[in-house]
Amino acid sequence: MTEPTQAPAHPADELLRVAEAVHAGEVSVAFIDGPTVRAKKGDKVVVDPDPTLEEPAEEPTAAVAVDRAGKTEVGRVVVIGAGVAGVTAAEVLRRELPDAELTLIGDEPYAFYNRMGITRLVSESVSIESLYLNRDDWAESRKIDYRRGLPVTAIDRENRDVVLADGERVPYDRVVIATGATPLVPPIDGFGAEGSLVLRTIDDAVQMQQHVRRHRCRTAVIVGAGLLGLEAAYYLTQLELRVVMLDRGPWPLSRQLDEQAGALLWEMLHDLGIELLPQVQAERIVADELVRGIELVDGGTIDAELCLVATGVLPNSELAEAAGLDVAGGVTVDDSMRTSDPHIYAVGDVVDHQGRRYGLWPASVEQAQVAATSMVGGEVAFSLLAQPARLKVPESTCFRSARSRRLATSRERSSSARTARAATGSSCSTRAGCCRAWPLT
Repeated sequence: MTEPTQAPAHPADELLRVAEAVHAGEVSVAFIDGPTVRAKKGDKVVVDPDPTLEEPAEEPTAAVAVDRAGKTEVGRVVVIGAGVAGVTAAEVLRRELPDAELTLIGDEPYAFYNRMGITRLVSESVSIESLYLNRDDWAESRKIDYRRGLPVTAIDRENRDVVLADGERVPYDRVVIATGATPLVPPIDGFGAEGSLVLRTIDDAVQMQQHVRRHRCRTAVIVGAGLLGLEAAYYLTQLELRVVMLDRGPWPLSRQLDEQAGALLWEMLHDLGIELLPQVQAERIVADELVRGIELVDGGTIDAELCLVATGVLPNSELAEAAGLDVAGGVTVDDSMRTSDPHIYAVGDVVDHQGRRYGLWPASVEQAQVAATSMVGGEVAFSLLAQPARLKVPESTCFRSARSRRLATSRERSSSARTARAATGSSCSTRAGCCRAWPLT
């Protein structure tokens, strides 16, 4: 009698496991110059063998000493937003202000989760619980008053209160705005019909998966061929859908990759069964009660039962704007992440820093650390090195360095990865991405 064969592990499973361990404090991660990270767990060290391509153009944010006297005036802090920026700010603030009243408020009902993993919910390859990145007792053990599923409706700067949707007022000495971003939907006539969707939250992913199952969808059109759109396309193919992507650029990821690298990625997508139409835009969604197709600007039509719009995000800056704070593309901050009100800081996707919005996980973490340090008297300035882009698609994982537009595939790196694993005794797969800090972007 033969033993049943075990299903191969998903390439992203190791990444999620290491991410969970990092957030739980079980793994130490040390950054070195260039796009390289070493992760150590016990006696095992995981090394990404890719060399530094160029010297960084900027110096990363340096560690600074904190002026302890600055802590005395901060007794109550409210963090609005419970994504990576808000949770990181709360974590650092609790270490620096062990006796302060610390409130963390999130409008989603879920605990802190890996937002970059929600595409896998579409294909039912993971559960919601597996995306959680903190222990169940994370907030309680740190004496953080964690409010979930409760939106903030206003910041009363005159009385220094944060107003919740249920009418409660939470007093503050300092506020951290970490409200994130919302999907940007271009003017497409008919968007809003059942089956026209965006993908930003767990609920968005579950809604998409249920729509596919309930209506037995056969074809999906994705407007936008960025990282999110490409990853969603792959997981929709796992539900046996035909997937057609519409891209305004001449090749996929044209803002990140040069033409040669784009052609290689295009070939990979074709091998995965994903069709990509370059320099094409959607004009109208054809629908009765349900999506039936997408009309293109050039006059063509694609029959489809699902339309996913993945064309970027807009900062959730309405709360800050209503409070009278300076808002440009996002909430305007200085290098210490302080807004136009010295008692209010902003971090993460909601921020406009020197005219730039990052929209990256590492940037959100760095900004949160800077804000928390500045709040308690530390003199530190936000300065993030350019981050690489990484597309996480099984069998075709590819990496674009922050300092180069060249595309390196998992196949190109497999030999050196095997050499590194042999040298370190690690069983970690480089293709799984767990050796990098930025696959979570």
